[in-house]
Amino acid sequence: MQDFERGRLMPMYARVRKAIREVDAQHILFLEPAMSSNQGVPSALGPLTDESGRRDLQQAYAPHGYDLVTDTGSIDLVSNERMALILRRHAQLARKLHIPMLMAEWGAYYGNPAAAAAARFTVRQFEALECGDLYWAYRRELATSPLLHSLKRSARPSSP
Repeated sequence: MQDFERGRLMPMYARVRKAIREVDAQHILFLEPAMSSNQGVPSALGPLTDESGRRDLQQAYAPHGYDLVTDTGSIDLVSNERMALILRRHAQLARKLHIPMLMAEWGAYYGNPAAAAAARFTVRQFEALECGDLYWAYRRELATSPLLHSLKRSARPSSP
């Protein structure tokens, strides 16, 4: 997958960056790695640069993160250790690239109460990493889900 990211994905992102920057220099470009990174396989993404090699200042790393039992009947086997590894690898790449990270997709627990502890654990990891996150819920039940309380993040005062 790293060969795919280096040889296909990054060149595609470079073309898309160039086309977007021709009409819009202000909005953030989000880099998503290949699907294998969703489960902790290290990514080979690099930072976006312009034609002269200058880094694009408006970019963020936007990976997904899923335990391998997500979307299976074995959600009760969800592992905090596996999620910690996935998130640690993503955070390492964001630091290496010197860009912020937004966990662009995670969860998909579909209201299953067996996943509440795992959801709380994962949210605490995002807080520790100081990254944003977008919980994926394919169904409309999230507002009434027993998991909703587990997805809340603590409010911390901003640094001066």
